[in-house]
Amino acid sequence: MHYLLDVIIENKIYSLDKTFSYFCCSKKPISKWIRVLVDFNGTKKVGYVLKSTEIKKEQLEKTPYVIKEIIKLIDDEPIIDNELFDLATYLSNRYVSPLVSSLQAILPPNLRPKSSSLDKKVGVFNKFVEYLKDDEDLSYTEKEILSEIKNKRFVLKSKLKPSILNKLLEKNCIRIIEIDKSFTNINSSFDQDFKLTKPQEEVFTNITNSNNKNILLKGVISSGKTMIYIKLIDYFLSKNKTVLYLVPEILFTDYLKEIFITRYKNIVGFITSSITDAKKSRIYQEILQQNIKIIVGTKSAVFAPLKNLGLVIIDEEFSRFFLNEEYLPYYDSVEVAQYRAERNGATFLIGSATPSLKRYAMARKGIYKLIELNEPYFDNSSQVEIVSLKNLNNLLPGFSIFSKLLIARMSEVLKNKRQCMLIINKKGYSTLNYCKTCGELITCPKCGKSLIFYKPNLYYCNNCGYKVLNKDFSCKSCGHKEINNFGYGVDKIVEELHNIFKNSVISKVDLSNTNKANETIINNFRDHKIDILVGTELLSKGHDFDKVDLICLLNIDDLLNSKSYLANEKTFDLIVQAAGRSGRNNFKEGVCIVQTFNSDNKLLKIASLSDYDLFYQYEMINRKKLKHPPFFYVSCFSLSSKNENNLKNTLDNLIKIIHNLKNIDENLIFYSKKISKSGINYLTEVIIKYKKQEEILKFCKKIVSSPEKYSFSTRVVFKPDVEYF
Repeated sequence: MHYLLDVIIENKIYSLDKTFSYFCCSKKPISKWIRVLVDFNGTKKVGYVLKSTEIKKEQLEKTPYVIKEIIKLIDDEPIIDNELFDLATYLSNRYVSPLVSSLQAILPPNLRPKSSSLDKKVGVFNKFVEYLKDDEDLSYTEKEILSEIKNKRFVLKSKLKPSILNKLLEKNCIRIIEIDKSFTNINSSFDQDFKLTKPQEEVFTNITNSNNKNILLKGVISSGKTMIYIKLIDYFLSKNKTVLYLVPEILFTDYLKEIFITRYKNIVGFITSSITDAKKSRIYQEILQQNIKIIVGTKSAVFAPLKNLGLVIIDEEFSRFFLNEEYLPYYDSVEVAQYRAERNGATFLIGSATPSLKRYAMARKGIYKLIELNEPYFDNSSQVEIVSLKNLNNLLPGFSIFSKLLIARMSEVLKNKRQCMLIINKKGYSTLNYCKTCGELITCPKCGKSLIFYKPNLYYCNNCGYKVLNKDFSCKSCGHKEINNFGYGVDKIVEELHNIFKNSVISKVDLSNTNKANETIINNFRDHKIDILVGTELLSKGHDFDKVDLICLLNIDDLLNSKSYLANEKTFDLIVQAAGRSGRNNFKEGVCIVQTFNSDNKLLKIASLSDYDLFYQYEMINRKKLKHPPFFYVSCFSLSSKNENNLKNTLDNLIKIIHNLKNIDENLIFYSKKISKSGINYLTEVIIKYKKQEEILKFCKKIVSSPEKYSFSTRVVFKPDVEYF
């Protein structure tokens, strides 16, 4: 039998975002949603079948154009279903991206419509044994081994003698389960049999009985939101539903791993950027086989193919980590999660002490059901103290970054055998580096951002990844090699603290460490093996350290003065969340010190009160006046070309077309940025603000998918959610 196939090709190019015809000879029907290998313009490419139609050989021969036969079928069965294909279509339309790029984002590496996927391996997990019950009909040794398994909860299968293993299995005293290879020691201190407080119970009942399934839980810091999430997961599992739990950063999952593995064992899976492609593929298969019922993960976990979805939890939704800003499609995983929840009739729950203004505004309008939890689980609090760095008398002599108050408070805390945390949102050693000869700022030759110095001998760009060793580096202006290092990064803060607190154990957490190293450091800090922990804003949310009495934000002005309409919101969020990390679980007031050159700033005063509603009123007035979200949408067209003239021509044509968008949305505002050079490419962006999202997005897709309106050598990409003014 012959089948005519409509196939999309793996190329993520807007002009090729359409189906191409191929045929296949097969004894059995060809399913749609399988991959095929085809000859596309003389090159082997992976395609994805969107439609399959049985056709006679004579009909094929009569077509007015030549239809090629596929090289081979890659899959025997469909690799996605209706829901995931609809999800890919939604991504393509909402985020103005080629359909194939959406499919590549959704599928695990070994199943993507992409040539490089064909050699991807499927992962193997470790096998553990889990205690089930005791049995009197066991030998003394067997009982001892079973008791050890019971105490440890899980033991690697490979550590048991086959004879003892088989006997315990025969008696149904244990069972074998597979768990992610990274979990070699599972021993959670979390109380698995906890009970909700009365306020928590009321929130739980309110959520499960709500007619509005879109819910915003605004709970103060330390109110026990995680406990409510766990009870909700239990509730939905009892109804044979599955659960998706999204967190903004990898370190959040590290905190949750032991709790969830201990409670839910092998029905929970973790998807983050740190796990291998093989593990992702294995988890995908386990979900499809309905062995995994709960997925916990960062943004890409939103595509987990869970069936019968009942609950979606978004923890700390305000974080920009939920946005994919690295590759097509440029999606917001919170929006995608809500789409999936609504399509499945699932409960969509956002939980935070500082929800985004956009979604809090939606809650006030009734789009979300607003539920508040205003009582902390423990009777603890944190005092925020603002220290002015303008007054030089406040600075510790010989140090431009530490105030006298900070060092005095740290000394007191360490004397009492307690812990301190310092946050500076800059990686590396020195952040501002100048040529000693000509005074030129040392910048990245690829993207133009400041190069960061990492001891002992590396200059690195935190923006694009460019790096050069000190011995190979010279000033691009004068050619000299000697550099003056200024500015503070995490590494320099750690070095300076070692000079002040010589007898203290000091460590750092940031994204320049490996994920495994960060996880180890966090665990050591939680076990009180580290006295002072320094890091980026990764430390400000989600962690529960019971001996931290002091936290300090060293460079809040960098965030407050950033060129983003979210500057105030990010600053408020960071101060409130950071303050919530001190004074936890010990019935003692913690201290959060905020060092700033803008001590009179009204926003800082509001943040020091942790008054979210006051902040909301203050900031929404500014947002409305300046036409920022949530009153307007902000997006951009990103243009790049190796030829500057082609880029200029493309930019001129694009601006003319955007002028016409005012016929669709009279409120539309736009401006273009200056052309810059990054490596061999010339770059620019056109920022647009608009009110009518659906109409504008349709038109924008036409723009980026019609290269004949521009020069073919210019790449035009639409990014639907940006921070620019």
